[in-house]
Amino acid sequence: MDQPAIEPDTDNDALSAWLDAHDEPCPVCRYNLRGVRSPACPECNTPLTLGVRSPRAIFGPWAVALIACSLGLGFDGVTSLFMLAPVIGTGGEDPLAIAMWTTLTTLGVCSGIGVAWLLTRRRIWMRMRPGAQWRTAWTVFFGVGLLHLLAGGGLIAILLMI
Repeated sequence: MDQPAIEPDTDNDALSAWLDAHDEPCPVCRYNLRGVRSPACPECNTPLTLGVRSPRAIFGPWAVALIACSLGLGFDGVTSLFMLAPVIGTGGEDPLAIAMWTTLTTLGVCSGIGVAWLLTRRRIWMRMRPGAQWRTAWTVFFGVGLLHLLAGGGLIAILLMI
């Protein structure tokens, strides 16, 4: 769907009209832009445009969840590659090495699924209210940590039994 071309002067006029009637902070330096006539912040010279935004389109919670899953994926992926050498070296006869490799690979796959879900379902995430986004993000963050803690505790228990 083609949108009509808008003249730059019209954009600047609309921005000026909006800033004449509203207190808006500069998105970079937080300077109050009320009454500003130019399309740039007078304090930090950041270019300004008038636009539509949603209070649900916040980056923080989504990034927290994505970082948690990415950290799990990176750690598990690298560590499971290192653990593959003892598994291959013993010919698959060392039960501890197999248990550690299997656990790390499973955690890596779960973290990878979390990363893939977050990357492909960002629109679904942004439909949630900000409070729900933050609760979900911290649940994912602590869930990934707890899952790794429990898996590590299980491996230590196996070590103590052997």
